[in-house]
Amino acid sequence: MKLHVVHHITYRYPSPVVLAPQHILMRPRENHHVSVVSYALTTEPETKLFWSRDHHENSLAVAYYYDKVEQFGVRAEFVVETLERNPFEFVVRLDASRYPFDYMPAENALLSPYRDTPDGKSRPLLAWMRSALPEFPEDSLELLTQLNQVIREQVHYRPRMEPGVQTPEETIRRKSGTCRDFANLMMQACHALGLAARYVSGYLYDPTNDPDVSPGSLHAWTEVYLPGAGWKGFDPTHAILTDDHFIPIAVGRGPANLGPVSGAFWGPKDTRSEMETSLVIREVTD
Repeated sequence: MKLHVVHHITYRYPSPVVLAPQHILMRPRENHHVSVVSYALTTEPETKLFWSRDHHENSLAVAYYYDKVEQFGVRAEFVVETLERNPFEFVVRLDASRYPFDYMPAENALLSPYRDTPDGKSRPLLAWMRSALPEFPEDSLELLTQLNQVIREQVHYRPRMEPGVQTPEETIRRKSGTCRDFANLMMQACHALGLAARYVSGYLYDPTNDPDVSPGSLHAWTEVYLPGAGWKGFDPTHAILTDDHFIPIAVGRGPANLGPVSGAFWGPKDTRSEMETSLVIREVTD
């Protein structure tokens, strides 16, 4: 499937401000299931963008400004081809097909940053999972599928415009959250199980029959490393594995600094920015 994405974000300030370097994560992560056909990223005011791969292999653009500005805008437009129509088309290595399992030493050396759980933090999550899933399935994929499902069943989706992500304990207690909270809960639940998992931010193409409803949105989900299959996406907001409707943009050990734009500014005391955003995702039928 080919998808055309136009994402525009504008920040306005009541008086001129000095911008720190602005970090932009708005280019899809390419792999054997995702390829970028065309891509353009522009800023307003216009400035040179410096591209790099960060420590998670995300495509990062950094914008530098030397003069004060009263607004800052970013516009990404691209066409991406997604191929993962059947998310279950993979094979888990035999020794990892039953839970619990151990990662091989070479795997563990690279995956250890995605397995860290602060001391004591795993116990409440394990207790919640034992309550939600009294009997853990022996099949590793079935365990993850049921965990994905039970989060969807026990936590209600509730939009929240305020920035930030709830802790897993907050999400469990409130029984509500955004996709960011769902993904964070799933990721840290996997950490409590000893599994390598990471947070993913990106886009979801969700077409409807209502012409007044946008078929695309910013979204967040979790990837879990299964030996033999690699990183596999689980979306607890919808209780599904990720397929060709998902466009990954950035991954990390957690949700911090994985938004489309991050960066500070300096201005008069109590200066606050106002943000406007628009996102359109359409399927390309050629």
